[in-house]
Amino acid sequence: MHSVPARDSLPAWKRLKGCEMPDSPGGFRNVALLGHSGCGKTTLAEAMLFAAGATQRRGSTSEGTSVLDFEDEEREKGMTINGATAYCDWRGHVLHIVDLPGYLDFIGEMTCGLMPVETGLLCVDLAAGIKVTTRKAWDLMGRMGVARMVVLTKVDQEPTKIDEVMDAVRGIFGAECVPFTVMDGTRVTPLLPPGENASEEAKEAYTRAMEKVVETDEALMDKYLGGENPTDGEMSAALRAAVAGGEIVPVFITGAAHDVGVKELLDFIVFGLPGADRPPGRKAKRGDEEIQVPLGRNEPLCAQVFKIVTDPYVGKLAFFRVYAGRMSVGGGFHNPRTGRNERIGNLYKTVGKEQTAVEELSAGEFGAVSKVERIKVGDTLCSPEAVLTMAVPEFAEPMVAYAVVPKSRSDEEKISGALNKMQEEDATFKARWETETGELVVRGNSTLHLDVMLKRLKRRFGIDVETRLPTVPYRETVLATSEGHYKHKKQTGGRGQYGEVYLRIEPLERGGGFEFVDAIVGGVIPRQFIPSVEKGVVKAMEKGVVAGFPVQDVKVTVYDGSHHSVDSDDNSFRIAGERAFQDGMSGAKPVLLEPIAEMEVIAPIQYMGDLMGDLNTRRARISGTDTVGDQQVIKAEVPLAEIMTYSTQLRSITGGEGTYTVSFSRYDVVPSNMVQQIVARRQQRQEQQKK
Repeated sequence: MHSVPARDSLPAWKRLKGCEMPDSPGGFRNVALLGHSGCGKTTLAEAMLFAAGATQRRGSTSEGTSVLDFEDEEREKGMTINGATAYCDWRGHVLHIVDLPGYLDFIGEMTCGLMPVETGLLCVDLAAGIKVTTRKAWDLMGRMGVARMVVLTKVDQEPTKIDEVMDAVRGIFGAECVPFTVMDGTRVTPLLPPGENASEEAKEAYTRAMEKVVETDEALMDKYLGGENPTDGEMSAALRAAVAGGEIVPVFITGAAHDVGVKELLDFIVFGLPGADRPPGRKAKRGDEEIQVPLGRNEPLCAQVFKIVTDPYVGKLAFFRVYAGRMSVGGGFHNPRTGRNERIGNLYKTVGKEQTAVEELSAGEFGAVSKVERIKVGDTLCSPEAVLTMAVPEFAEPMVAYAVVPKSRSDEEKISGALNKMQEEDATFKARWETETGELVVRGNSTLHLDVMLKRLKRRFGIDVETRLPTVPYRETVLATSEGHYKHKKQTGGRGQYGEVYLRIEPLERGGGFEFVDAIVGGVIPRQFIPSVEKGVVKAMEKGVVAGFPVQDVKVTVYDGSHHSVDSDDNSFRIAGERAFQDGMSGAKPVLLEPIAEMEVIAPIQYMGDLMGDLNTRRARISGTDTVGDQQVIKAEVPLAEIMTYSTQLRSITGGEGTYTVSFSRYDVVPSNMVQQIVARRQQRQEQQKK
């Protein structure tokens, strides 16, 4: 059992670990930092932690000393890959901070990082302006029901761009975006209740901002119009309610590298952002009834897991947010997904990778529990006496795939367990054994995403793999009607084997699957052997005659045959059915089918010409286009084989500003001029596998 040292015995930068928590969830502020890569999210988070005394020195991403970017992959690439959590104490409030990646390749981390917070701080680099991830992060916050705030970063580097970027923010994100800072030379003045020494410009700007707030609250509006000024407390409550409801999106200016506006931002978070007593849009189900997530320390326990990490020393860590009640060491919780009650051995609060053991966590807090193996992202942790299930966000299906083979035979047995642990950490990383192609296939959001995950596989688990593009799941079918026949007759000295089958093969419409018809009359094949004939046909369909791919969209009718009263058995008719199908398939004009995907590409309008040209080279059929703001949407049907590496090409064409989604549509006939290439590749791969 870990004990928590007394606050006074700790150095200043660690004292929060033993401090008194706020009396109610309203004393907590939970925020996530989002934005395009390089916009200064992590630098700002590090500056906030340092200013609040939660870290001993300010971490730096460029120097590799960041508290939040602590994974080897992050330090190597100089960018955030994994969502990291930290917390600090500011003016009697506890702030939980989640620092999130800036590339859409890691959209799973971004989505999970928004699950436990009330507000997302959308960081916009004053030098670079609004980029593709900025827009996507804005949309993601809206879908997740998270309140929004915009933070303009790097004012210490680009002070002349404030008005230009502010106009762009309001133009793209709406008139709800209201400035809550003014610049006085190199100093940021927040539009909080101004003191006597505040400049006239700050006082006037405060009045304008507060009028926006008053407009959102009818009672305050009446008071204001009656000539009575609302109190600071009333203004704070009204502002927090307006931000939570999306009526106001505060815009703040910072220059974290030189501590410009950092403490002022912390003040504003406490004064103007919603607290943990009003998480927007969080729903839960109690049985079939949908309810609002309960809040408060005196309610039954309700918490939700938003992140899983496999720690080399502690083991499996599940990060969660407590919405209601308390969670204590020695106590327990119920997991509705597994139906199990779990005991709590250790609880932690974290600042980056630093873990501090605590005895209890209560409503509004973030924490982590260790050594609970049957736990996943999205799981609700609740009281067994008040079971409820919180909603889990939807994750887009990963669209880029590699087939992987361990370089060492000794790793073949342990790779499945390692990949399972990695899937638990990242909801957009998938691994599955494809029985049809005999390949272990991993899927992710992009080549960058998969490359990072496979490096993690090697670093954490010591498993190095070779990669290649996975086999496209082609199919085979027939275009004409044909008949097949086979007589299986074998005499071995004892009881023989005998079964004769005549069958007819006909094409079905695309997507028709498989239909088997028994048309035997007169008992030429006894009824008990008909299922064996069908089993033989199904087995033969596993490997077609064109290139050995599975057969689909066929109707098979068994209409004649013969049997022997002694030698016929199930195995004989299974073999006869299999061989008769192979015989008939050859004469039924067999063809290859390829999977066709429905594809939607979204990118700025200026790239449309290049994108359309590229899609045409991929045999795409454009089904429509649409314009949404300054973004163009292309809808098309494309053979899956042509888009296996599309994410790389799309990034190249659009400079990372394009996104796409893919879903399976149907199978269609492969053009005849491409069949030989596919057959040759199939044969080459089979020969390599034999070696």
